[in-house]
Amino acid sequence: MNEKALARAEKVKKQKLGSVSETEQAMQQVEMQRLSYNKSLFSVNEHQARQEQLEARLMQAEADLRKSRLALERSQIYAPFTGVVAKVNVARGDRVNNNEKLLRFYSTEHLEIRAKLPISVLPEIQQSIEEKMILKGDAGNGNQLVSVQLERISGEAQASGVDAIFNILSEPVRFRLGTIVVVRLQRPIRENMIKVPYQAMYGSDRLYQIKDNRLRAIKVKTIGEYQEKETSISAQLLKNESVLLVESDELKSGDKILATHLPNAFTGLKVDVLAEKNMDKSIK
Repeated sequence: MNEKALARAEKVKKQKLGSVSETEQAMQQVEMQRLSYNKSLFSVNEHQARQEQLEARLMQAEADLRKSRLALERSQIYAPFTGVVAKVNVARGDRVNNNEKLLRFYSTEHLEIRAKLPISVLPEIQQSIEEKMILKGDAGNGNQLVSVQLERISGEAQASGVDAIFNILSEPVRFRLGTIVVVRLQRPIRENMIKVPYQAMYGSDRLYQIKDNRLRAIKVKTIGEYQEKETSISAQLLKNESVLLVESDELKSGDKILATHLPNAFTGLKVDVLAEKNMDKSIK
């Protein structure tokens, strides 16, 4: 349309019927129209490239979104088991590095108790383990008493004894890491053991038999301590009614022994028996 107007303006100019300004104005309009056309044509030609560029940006944005979601997911910590948090090393909002410790927690279902076994009982316990015997006992801290079972013993001994690991059989367990407990292990059954009160012992290997109202020194071997089971937890841990288990070929069931500690006791000393009590044998 503008080109026709330009042609008419040039024709009128040649015929000297029109002005130069009208012709130049028509030429400017034609140039502007051509520029607009070329611009539109360029936009059409560049459409495919722009579309591909926008699609690439969309893919990059989606990748960034997935990366952010993955980072958010990795920032959430889920405990693999139910347990108790022992220590928290960072605060909320802190920046942390890879492999940095955030907290420490443990499972109450897999708690173990570590205790010292005296060297003197190690051969006995080791033989029981080799014979596949199950050795059980109890452990408590004054507030809770639980049943335990010997799981294993350490391969390295120390002057104070050998480390023994016990599994906790009772539920629920309210012990915490580092709690000090008293452990009593039920040792294997042994025959011909005699339980005697502590006050009957003179030193670690001697007591007195009473025969015909006179004392007679008897050599014994101390096996360990024995304590009757109580129904009360506090009684088990605090009440001291334990006795000693001893062995001797010179004693038999029904023999009388001196249960009152005499500072000057000796073989042949004449005594009066005020009360009689048979000694128990075959203690488990």
